[in-house]
Amino acid sequence: MKRIFINDDNLQEDELDFEVIRVKGLIINSNGEILLAHNNNTYQFPGGHIDEGESLEHCLEREIKE
Repeated sequence: MKRIFINDDNLQEDELDFEVIRVKGLIINSNGEILLAHNNNTYQFPGGHIDEGESLEHCLEREIKE
């Protein structure tokens, strides 16, 4: 697992009031093609936000199915 922190507003730790956890998956098919999602004019690996109490693995499975 890799953790990435994005802080575009240059906030200090005591100014943060919530945390967003997302999962992303790399899917390569038998032809060596990589599955990407297109969203907001960008390409991303499939995935999404984790629900409260949900494991990272279950979240990724659910997001890929969606």
